[in-house]
Amino acid sequence: MNISFVHTGDVHIGMKFVKGEMSGELGNEKRRDIMDTFLKVIDRCDKKNIDFLFIAGDLFEDEVCSIADLKIINDRFKQLKKTKVIMITGNHDFLNEKSLYKLIDWNENVYLLDNKMIEKISFKEENIDIWGMSWYEKEKGKENFKNISLDHDKYNVLLLHGDVFDKNSRYFPINKKDIQDLGFDYIGLGHIHKPQHISENIVYPGSPEPLDFGELGDHGIIEGKIWGNNLDTKFIPISKRKYHIVNIEINQKMSYNDVMSRLLDIASETIKQKDFFRIIIKGFIDRDLKDKIKEMEFILNEKFYFIEIIDKTKPDYDLDKLLIENENNIIGEFIKEMINQGSDNEIINRSLYLGLEELLREKVSLN
Repeated sequence: MNISFVHTGDVHIGMKFVKGEMSGELGNEKRRDIMDTFLKVIDRCDKKNIDFLFIAGDLFEDEVCSIADLKIINDRFKQLKKTKVIMITGNHDFLNEKSLYKLIDWNENVYLLDNKMIEKISFKEENIDIWGMSWYEKEKGKENFKNISLDHDKYNVLLLHGDVFDKNSRYFPINKKDIQDLGFDYIGLGHIHKPQHISENIVYPGSPEPLDFGELGDHGIIEGKIWGNNLDTKFIPISKRKYHIVNIEINQKMSYNDVMSRLLDIASETIKQKDFFRIIIKGFIDRDLKDKIKEMEFILNEKFYFIEIIDKTKPDYDLDKLLIENENNIIGEFIKEMINQGSDNEIINRSLYLGLEELLREKVSLN
């Protein structure tokens, strides 16, 4: 007999986006994206007749999620013909007397492992024990796993929401070796939003829909199958949108239209109209164009779903004018020396402008 599963977590239903350009209608649309992607996860489980959907904490944002949101999710759970849903809580949806988890009459195929200590739930038909524990506060210390005793005539899965990377974490530090030596067929983790395998059978699925520019690349879910002593897992991209950080190098010879063309060429029209882009412009720019970069962002808004331009350019200098003004000081001598070395050379040219920036800054401070 084999067991099929989908592993997700860190969904953050209801998350508020209130800062900067992600507020307002764009923030509302981002919340809808998060919900839509999670409903797509549920629908995929149903379509593929998955045995278990594992949710490893932070399904929602406790302080801002609505009961209506959870009712929508529970209604979709009810439509699952085969899949059983196993949930634990995390630091963003931890259990307490006012928890939304307790205000929903969850469908009979939904199981919440709501104990503070490691507990298990057994499914005789599938011959599997699923272990896990839930959070009851915003921070959580280490746990002792030594009292876990597995029945190796069954499949065994462990769900935890914690941090295997930081032994001093305030968010449930987990020693990889401690859980690896327990003998579980699969350990599904939550809390870290980047999808990654810690080992063959210890996995963070990451957030199914990325939440900000700290979550680059593909986002999705883990699909897996356990049979005998074997485990097969694969990452399935499922997010509606992606975040991109793109670095662009320009030079002082580029015109306004040249820079705009570089910005427009960073991705296809389809991707530009769908994803989030942060573009970092570096290099030297015609000093008269320096103030136009913010204007470029405004103009490009209609070409991108979301664009943010970070200006790290340095202004070009009028070398002839600077030579006249600084003929008898170190600035003038520096310009002459760099020109003699060959200012057409890219490295020398970059050194010239970086050096000028420091020298001119020092001159201003002395004055």
